[in-house]
Amino acid sequence: MASFKKTFLQRFALFIITGIIFIFLIGKIAVVYAQTDGQSAISVNPEQVLLPISPTFFGMNLYWSTHGMESSYGGYDYADEVVGLLGELGLDTIRFPAGCSADAYKWDHNFPSPPPGNEWFSYGLSIDQYLSLTQILENDPYYTINMQEGHLNPDNCINAVEYPGTIAEARELAAYIKDRLPNKPKYYWELSNEPWGWPNWNLQDYVSRARLYAQAIKEVLPNSRFTWSWAIKGTTPNEALGEWQQMIDYLDQNSAGLFDTLQFHDYYGLFHFNVSETPLVDSWAKQRLDILQQLLANTNSQPEIDVTEFNVWCDGQNYACGTVSHLLAIAQIYRQYLLHQVSFAHLHGGIHEATSPCEYCGAHIISGGGPFWGRVNIPPEPQPIYFVQKLLADHIGAEIVSAESGVEKVDVLISKDQQVLYILVINKNNAIKALPIKINRFQLSSPARAFVIGKGSRPHSLLDLGAKNIRSGYVDVEDDLVKFYAEPYSVSVVEIDYQAGCLGDLNEDGVIGIGDLLGLLDQWGSCSSDCQADLNEDGVVAIQDLLKLLDNWGGCI
Repeated sequence: MASFKKTFLQRFALFIITGIIFIFLIGKIAVVYAQTDGQSAISVNPEQVLLPISPTFFGMNLYWSTHGMESSYGGYDYADEVVGLLGELGLDTIRFPAGCSADAYKWDHNFPSPPPGNEWFSYGLSIDQYLSLTQILENDPYYTINMQEGHLNPDNCINAVEYPGTIAEARELAAYIKDRLPNKPKYYWELSNEPWGWPNWNLQDYVSRARLYAQAIKEVLPNSRFTWSWAIKGTTPNEALGEWQQMIDYLDQNSAGLFDTLQFHDYYGLFHFNVSETPLVDSWAKQRLDILQQLLANTNSQPEIDVTEFNVWCDGQNYACGTVSHLLAIAQIYRQYLLHQVSFAHLHGGIHEATSPCEYCGAHIISGGGPFWGRVNIPPEPQPIYFVQKLLADHIGAEIVSAESGVEKVDVLISKDQQVLYILVINKNNAIKALPIKINRFQLSSPARAFVIGKGSRPHSLLDLGAKNIRSGYVDVEDDLVKFYAEPYSVSVVEIDYQAGCLGDLNEDGVIGIGDLLGLLDQWGSCSSDCQADLNEDGVVAIQDLLKLLDNWGGCI
């Protein structure tokens, strides 16, 4: 009889507990459904780390013909303002000389006098100015080597007379940088810019020459890291898989242990008003990077990926310059680079001489008049992509963590550093999206912080994302839910302070289980300030405390 009573009581207790859990689940589902209009919340697991984020990730291109860096011109001193804007951008590296400029740059030229025969040159930037800039900004140089010795190209993309950079000069440059910037943990070099554009080079010739340049530099700076620049002209890995496979295999077999990383130049074309293409950029970038990552994974060298140029094609006329399409695309591309462990991401923008409004709003900063029609003394002005890059660089963690979101045309990426979560939200809908962020089994601080590039709560034109600044504000936190609403066509980051703990482990055995449930029921009702079971600290042990305990059921973090 006693045995029967014990079995009956056990079954009755199990029935009661099962009923409570069922009611809890139904209630939580109803709450989430009501808060999201039937859409899934963003669910975060801070303890499930997926990937580290490269500490050198955020960079930009700086052209040797860049202007606005001189200390004074025409009575208007704006170099400090330009440098100040660069300092606020949080750059880890600056690639220089960028793009086709590298093929015409003589590192020890006495600026500002123009190199002979170079029609493209205007004011220029000397190697001393560049190295001083990296010291002021406390970042690292990322230098593109001129490898034109014996291979002058009459069809260079800048339509200028190139200077034939020699192996001896590369060695001298390494010695000069070592003297100016001693004891760097790593020195970053790019073995020429887009050699696929030279009709008088082939892959075998490039690799044999690049190896000689790299070995000469490494004699001076043994801790150098080399980015190999050969690529298949006008293609991406998904468009010419066989050629990319052949190229990577050849580099791997013939680079003499110097194949540290592969250069990738990544561009996208989006028309002004074709916003239907914008959500596709995420899948386009993912496809390219998936293939490239797989090709490199099959090598002996195991090189990293450096994206030394990327942007949306922008000519101010046919393509999207500073528009919704452009800026949402940039945010999506950054997200995929982070998910694919890209080591360096140098946005192809920089500082441009232009009148305002500029025709090339793909630039980070415009700083006055143009190189051919003379300087116009106007203050430097940051452009839309400046703010997109700044938003991400200022509000990102050190590791990417697990997250899920089922909301259509909303991309998320969640990172953490110390006890802060950084939740990147890219809303590609021209409508407000309710996106409550659910973080289980952690104590959250209230309120959370939000940083937004957008134009507010109303649907708006495709021409302007409102990226003229970054707006900040606060978001309500209720228990384990952050009540965030993404603006139409917007890029946002929500920052949440959290504490690891074991809320509900009343008997402190490291597991939230039956003992804790019974302890909570034993303290049911009004209680004093030191009541352990009052999990929401409202002075009463009631249903909300029970739901919190059940929500954290299981092993403690």
